[in-house]
Amino acid sequence: MATVHSLKGIIMKLVRLLAIALSAAATINLAAAVSISPLGPVTVKFTVTGPSPSSGETLSVKTNTTAVSTNITTTFKLSTTNSTIDNGVLLDLLANSFNTNFPSGAQLASSGNSYYVVDSTGTNILLNVSSVLNLDFSFTVSSGPFREIEVNDASGSRTFDVASTTLMMDGTLQYDDESRTTGDGTHTEFTLHGLVLVKRIQAEHSLKASYLFTGSGSGEIRDQQRLLRGTVRGKGSVTF
Repeated sequence: MATVHSLKGIIMKLVRLLAIALSAAATINLAAAVSISPLGPVTVKFTVTGPSPSSGETLSVKTNTTAVSTNITTTFKLSTTNSTIDNGVLLDLLANSFNTNFPSGAQLASSGNSYYVVDSTGTNILLNVSSVLNLDFSFTVSSGPFREIEVNDASGSRTFDVASTTLMMDGTLQYDDESRTTGDGTHTEFTLHGLVLVKRIQAEHSLKASYLFTGSGSGEIRDQQRLLRGTVRGKGSVTF
């Protein structure tokens, strides 16, 4: 049976491996990182809920007069409306936040908790948008087989890990351009809290990973208060 000390060591190693999976761009060229980073392409889908334009309108006013009082009853209309933030809408928000325009075919990509806008090929970085959009997480639990292998041969001694694991973490996705001069003068700031589920396959010279963030929260979109709920998905692979 593994000791408490050895279990802590395994957990810390998994955390370090996850950090490698989520930040491969720290050690390689950024343009290459987008195409080979474990968390390359990104798919965003949020449902946004807010008051409808007609919410708060007066539907009727009724007056009831009795011998002792006059009672006025006013009925108001309260209603909500839903919209969607997908990759295209998010790119529009980012273009406004950075007071710029993106070319046709621009895409979203991520490496670790950093986000980028890339060109239509997905290999050339147009803009690092991590100062506005980022995903923070904390390690929670992991499951699946994890092995540490030590090889001693003519070339020397080396140690590597082989794993097929699932990691679950607290996640916070934040968008904040309040400190920036935006294109249209409006600002967007929202925070979603939820669960990050990472599935990863580690070999001696490769790593494949996918992640799913599911969360909900609130904030302002172009100065309009809104509730948000939805997902961010990413996947990719890297060799080393």
